[in-house]
Amino acid sequence: MEDLCKNLKELKDSFEISPDEQKDIIKNLLTEMNKGLIGAKSSLKMIPSYVEPPTGYKNGNYLVIDFGGTNLRLMQINLGEKATVLKKEEVIIEEKIKTATKDEFFDYISNALSNFIKNNHLDDPIQQQNLGFTFSFPVNKESINSGKLLEWTKGYDIKGVKGKDVVKLLNISMEKIGIKNIKIVSLLNDAVGTLVYRKYINTDCDVSVILGTGTNAAYIENISKIKKLKAFSIQSRKSMIINTEWGNFNKLRRNDYDRKLDEMSENPGKYKLEKMISAKYIAELTKIIISDFISKNNFSDNMKSWNDSQLFDAEDMSEIISDNSTELKLVKEKLRKFNVNNSVLIDREILKSICKIVMDRSAKIVATLIVGIILKIDRELNRTHIVAIDGTLYEKATWYKDKLRENIDNLLGEKRDKIKLKLTKDGSGKGAAVAAATAIINQQK
Repeated sequence: MEDLCKNLKELKDSFEISPDEQKDIIKNLLTEMNKGLIGAKSSLKMIPSYVEPPTGYKNGNYLVIDFGGTNLRLMQINLGEKATVLKKEEVIIEEKIKTATKDEFFDYISNALSNFIKNNHLDDPIQQQNLGFTFSFPVNKESINSGKLLEWTKGYDIKGVKGKDVVKLLNISMEKIGIKNIKIVSLLNDAVGTLVYRKYINTDCDVSVILGTGTNAAYIENISKIKKLKAFSIQSRKSMIINTEWGNFNKLRRNDYDRKLDEMSENPGKYKLEKMISAKYIAELTKIIISDFISKNNFSDNMKSWNDSQLFDAEDMSEIISDNSTELKLVKEKLRKFNVNNSVLIDREILKSICKIVMDRSAKIVATLIVGIILKIDRELNRTHIVAIDGTLYEKATWYKDKLRENIDNLLGEKRDKIKLKLTKDGSGKGAAVAAATAIINQQK
């Protein structure tokens, strides 16, 4: 028992982030953001999205492809006084697509789109359909409707796409399978889309955060501060949404478990922040700790039947943490899923502690970064800022959501009311429609 208490304390200490560390994180974040904006070497890519905050748009119906890490969503959205989803289909992306060939990958998207427009009678070749394309991977934007893939994330590794314009590749695929009535007018990622949509319904919104399989953030920046913007007319244009790609932020203290996870990942040395906070990775991190504690005999012998190959996710972690029953009955049932049929109470208590330690750090880091971005926009916190948040980690993990709010409040003190968090479900898809509509208006100016 003495060794167990010692190991749990060491684990907690290695994941703890002190107030002084939070200040350093904010300082380093602002430094990296400013470097990225001028084109200097930085862990933050700070990619200009060429998407402006919506101030006007063309009413009508828009098609949307929303390709995330887990799902492919196809929608027809009507923009008027609000964004209304008229038609929607959602496909869980097959695992084999993550390592498909270039042609197989884009044909997969094109075929899904072809089926969608045929099923919903939107395939009239005479009637042009304008489409917004949400592609949730880092791309180097060159215009509102073009962008070259910088690198794959979220477990994807498709050869021959890196450095290529993903809109051009999709257009080639669409033409090949006979889609003739669709024009891609905007390309954006989920963070930008979520911000655009929330800005469309709440003018105080200027930051968005994705907390799901992966993680990212976007915010609205003054164009005069984006020094690396070259071939872009700034006349009559005051601001632009920046895709920070904050998953790659690397100014954080890591521990041995973080380093082990990084070594085991598909992209060692990259996306260090994402591996500390996103749903995909905090679950993997927890599994590594559990296995280590089993090897050190911190659990009872019953835990040696733990089946590490079973799917363990952030939702499991949240449910485990939220179990406040005397005997931790829900945790007991969860353990059965992993082949531990005879757990004892101490096993369940240790598991709950591990999940809480890992998830608590994630929420604290995210809270710190959100405050840092807001301070970049409004150093004195003179006005109210709405942060649009999408992703299963925030939506489904109630404990996480509450912890995120608590950490922001602790950082801001008397000014805690200056930052409001708003769940913006399906924001990336609806935002793609708003971005497409805004792009059409700007092209007509």
